Amino acid sequence: MGSDWADSVGQRFAYRARVRAYGEPVRPVEVVKEGPPRSNKARVRWLDGEYEGLEEWVPKIRLLAPWEEAEAFLEEERQMLAAVEVSEEASDEVTWEAAGEVFGALSEHSSPQEEIFLGYRAIEYDLLFVQDLDAAALRLGLDKDAMLDEPYAFVDRLGWYRAPFQTAVKLAKDLCRRFPQKVLGRIQKEEDELRQELVSGGPVPSHAWWVDSAPYRERAEERLRKVEPVHALVREWCGREASEEFDQILALREEVDRLRKLAQETVRWLKDNGHPVKAGLLRRELDQDSEL
Repeated sequence: MGSDWADSVGQRFAYRARVRAYGEPVRPVEVVKEGPPRSNKARVRWLDGEYEGLEEWVPKIRLLAPWEEAEAFLEEERQMLAAVEVSEEASDEVTWEAAGEVFGALSEHSSPQEEIFLGYRAIEYDLLFVQDLDAAALRLGLDKDAMLDEPYAFVDRLGWYRAPFQTAVKLAKDLCRRFPQKVLGRIQKEEDELRQELVSGGPVPSHAWWVDSAPYRERAEERLRKVEPVHALVREWCGREASEEFDQILALREEVDRLRKLAQETVRWLKDNGHPVKAGLLRRELDQDSEL
């Protein structure tokens, strides 16, 4: 439940001794007193069973939801368990990492409310989450009705969309086909940064010479090995044509950077050899190109 306990006294909550015993029954209790802030406990009165009317100090984490939401809470847990069960049959580490890369690439420019991601809690590790399906559907052109019709998909009490891993992979592939440049750009950036770290021995070329660079190189080498199959799968989802087009764009950018560097060196040569006017004209041309 929420962390605001200012008005909890007198309210009824759904209690379960084993918090992570998902799907198991809950009991009604009433909060009669709050414990000291550091205790994270509350004194509750049992409202059913053989101990009805008795009071006891319990950890607040066991108060799972307001009692009036108990049935909806349990139904949500049952839906979550069903989605987790079917996800276990389809999930593997490389595919999980690949889907995460795609969602990360498409979430970088979204508001937090639109974020798409795979679960954080251990039990929900393989589930797809969309914080605001309406906003995400509008921004990314998703078929909201089709996503809601996916097997074992549901919207929880907070309004978050959840679905099994199979739906996550299906969505990741669709996003790759429709936004290949964003996705490919993200994985290329990561690879470039890791290769730079492998060469320079640090996250930036100016890494201090007195710092041992071996751990940085080892980390970069290990990470490159790990992402190789992941990025290969992402590129496969994006399609050969999109990957080849991205490679061509990358090659053109590198050529433009090479020519720009050559022109900057020419500006310095002209200035150093008594041609300041020509150097100034060429520099202005370069500055104008940079603004385009």
